[in-house]
Amino acid sequence: MKPFSTFPLLHSGRDLWVVVISDNPIERPLLRPQVKFVGNVLGNYGPSCYVLLRLITHLLKTFEYEDSMERRLVEMNEIHILPNMNPDGFMRSIAGACSGTYGRYNAAGYDLNRDFPDIFNPKEGKEMQPETLAIMNWIRENAFALSVSMMSGALVVTYPYDSVPTDTESPIHGPHLTPDDDIFKHLAMTYVKNVNDTQDQDMNMSSKMGRYCPAIKRNFGNGIVNGADWSPASGTMLDYNYAEGIFEIMVGVTCCRNENNLTVLGSVWDTNKHAMVEMIRETEYGVRGQVIDADTHLPIAGAPMVKLSHYKHLDDKVVPMPWRTTKQGEFWRLALPGKYSLQVRSEGYKEAIIPFEVKHNHFTTLIVELEKKIEPLPITEAAIKTDQQDVTPDVNAKSIDSMSLNVTHARLNVSENAAIVESSYSKHNNANLDTFIAAYFLIFLFVFAFVY
Repeated sequence: MKPFSTFPLLHSGRDLWVVVISDNPIERPLLRPQVKFVGNVLGNYGPSCYVLLRLITHLLKTFEYEDSMERRLVEMNEIHILPNMNPDGFMRSIAGACSGTYGRYNAAGYDLNRDFPDIFNPKEGKEMQPETLAIMNWIRENAFALSVSMMSGALVVTYPYDSVPTDTESPIHGPHLTPDDDIFKHLAMTYVKNVNDTQDQDMNMSSKMGRYCPAIKRNFGNGIVNGADWSPASGTMLDYNYAEGIFEIMVGVTCCRNENNLTVLGSVWDTNKHAMVEMIRETEYGVRGQVIDADTHLPIAGAPMVKLSHYKHLDDKVVPMPWRTTKQGEFWRLALPGKYSLQVRSEGYKEAIIPFEVKHNHFTTLIVELEKKIEPLPITEAAIKTDQQDVTPDVNAKSIDSMSLNVTHARLNVSENAAIVESSYSKHNNANLDTFIAAYFLIFLFVFAFVY
């Protein structure tokens, strides 16, 4: 293990530690997706830390078996696991306390799950905590396709948005859905459906998911809930991940917030083990690929991308959340079976819209080649001086018509200006010199007027 934070130590002097599990953890192979798990965003989410430590051990042990599903997942993904995001709060929490706020906050007294930038309610000049900055840096240095944040104190899976706009004439009451609500509901229900149904009924996550917990006094029906519909909050890690192009869900694993009974915790792990592993498998579905320069075939980093499709619950004005390519030009995006289009842009390149189809239990691979924009020729000093000369117009109707066709061609294909001018010169090279200069200048004026 190694600390991933490049920021100063936490207020207490502690580090944040992450485990990277891969058959090649030093250098990630091209087009290999990244997945992350985060626990204990609030310091009294002790059970979330426990199940992630067990997940680390489980993946390492099962990797020894060549025919295990876990080995295949490790060979196909780069898995990052941060068991304890709030070690300072955890050290002050009360072991076994099922409710209360002891240990919830970091050493400076901040709720880390309210400390992230909020795209709906930005807070200019807000100073963020070192834990928050470390997570933001971690996210930006990688390209996670999927994230699972583990919590305790509720038996439910939540998904974005948590935040709601506060400066609108019609405030949102109830769910606040993202443009990718179909994916989030799919991920949440996939987790619920893959909990272990063989456990004792009192510990069976499937029967308990959504069940009433004394601390929150609410049932959650099928076990999933939109964050804003449950408890609207600004500055959550869930929303920040989505704004950075990552699909993150938050999973509650116990009613007792800081459960420390090892027998109970062992049952919690057995209940959630298969569902946690199944989340890693979700990277196998959707679209992935690379964006490259059409001429050099070199990767294009940081290219904004948008997956276009029809969203029945949204109006046409809503734009899907964009994401960007990695330093190697790679991209991943979870998507349900269906037909889509991928919109790709990058400075200095022509926009590309690529249609693609995602089939059931498969991922689609795309290599997107972007063509460079060809800038129009600038007006030269020679052309400007031509306008000041005493030129006697002696151009017949046929020549003017011919040049008009060339100018029209230039209006349709601005990038071919140089070739058009050369063609015009060769077509009129037998005309008298004064006539050609006037024609040459007219072409520049028409092209200049169109482009600028």
